[in-house]
Amino acid sequence: MAYTLTNRYGQLRAQRDALRQLADTDGLTGLPNRRAGLARLDRCFDDARRDGTPLSVGFVDVDLFKRINDTHGHDAGDRVLVAVADALVADVRSHDDIVRMGGEEFLVLLPGVDSADARARLEGMRRRIAALAPDLRMQGLQLTASIGLATRLAADTEPVALLRRADDAMYRAKHAGRNQVA
Repeated sequence: MAYTLTNRYGQLRAQRDALRQLADTDGLTGLPNRRAGLARLDRCFDDARRDGTPLSVGFVDVDLFKRINDTHGHDAGDRVLVAVADALVADVRSHDDIVRMGGEEFLVLLPGVDSADARARLEGMRRRIAALAPDLRMQGLQLTASIGLATRLAADTEPVALLRRADDAMYRAKHAGRNQVA
């Protein structure tokens, strides 16, 4: 009886872990989803405040994504999103530092990275995304991203202020002509 209960308990634990993984993961890209990513941002923010270390974030938006879907189809749009996710992950320490916020928007968490280094890292990501189009083999595909950068300020009491500044910066990048880090 004890063996059966132990075995069943193990199965239930495995099912619970699988459900948690499903609840926290974007099904298309395999990245943490918005809910899991915001929880990770909260932890990074608390760590940075406690330790006095920098925390930068990048808000990435694939430029003119609706046009990609309309021109090449939704399957092609999905391929673009997966390729962008892979390009972003290639430039961070942990897979958990790239979050699919929804649609064509991604959040890049850069714990321990100051503003100058974050700008250089995000610029590299932007260039990597812009170089993806030939590999995707879609006639006429132009792929760029607008990225907003924000770094935690001593006055920030909650991560929402950091996200808001990154989002505002991303819109400034879009309004200034797209395909840039602001």
